[in-house]
Amino acid sequence: MNSFPVQPTLYQNSSLVQFSDSLRLLFSIAIPFYGTHATRVEENGHSRCQWKYLAFGIATHRTEDWTVACLLKSEAFCSSEHCGHVLNLERGRRFLNWTVVARLWGFQDSNNSLGCKVATSKHGTRIAVANWNVLYIWALQPSALIEQNSNGYYPSLLQSPGSAMVELRPLVIPLYAVCFKLRFTDVEDELLAITDRGLMYWNLGPLGRGQRNTEELPAWGDSV
Repeated sequence: MNSFPVQPTLYQNSSLVQFSDSLRLLFSIAIPFYGTHATRVEENGHSRCQWKYLAFGIATHRTEDWTVACLLKSEAFCSSEHCGHVLNLERGRRFLNWTVVARLWGFQDSNNSLGCKVATSKHGTRIAVANWNVLYIWALQPSALIEQNSNGYYPSLLQSPGSAMVELRPLVIPLYAVCFKLRFTDVEDELLAITDRGLMYWNLGPLGRGQRNTEELPAWGDSV
């Protein structure tokens, strides 16, 4: 789970990324939430490994003062004999070269002291952002996004005109409460939020149903 402040704090994992044909933005990029590893034998007989990472990032236009949230991809190569062949998402945050593969439409920059709370599911098929009392959830196909939609999983109507960037639209859920923490469980479609009105739970799967349970803690004198 990652939390971004009101104005993105740019650490060493910030990177200047091409956002459009005429615009580059300085993105603050979180630890990747999804990655792949493949080993291939080249024509010279040597084996080479390729790592690809998918991460959440935000950027603010310095003069027009608007903020965008995107999914970004980076990759690296190494000799197979020097590769550990074990996925390490932390390693991906040190990369400098990133490509925008999707824009998370509907993202609203925070204007309060809590900032935005960001959570991704275990297998990377969901990303959720809580902004004060509103929850935004985007459904993803990370294996398609990390390959820049080369398999055509996302149709052209979901792509930004003039670019290969996929445009993802969110499910918007009013919380009627202020969200302090947000995280997915080990179950891909289960999301938890800690709010000023207690714990909230969602089952985002196709068979999920809405339900509200209210329990009151006993008064202090009753527990003695």
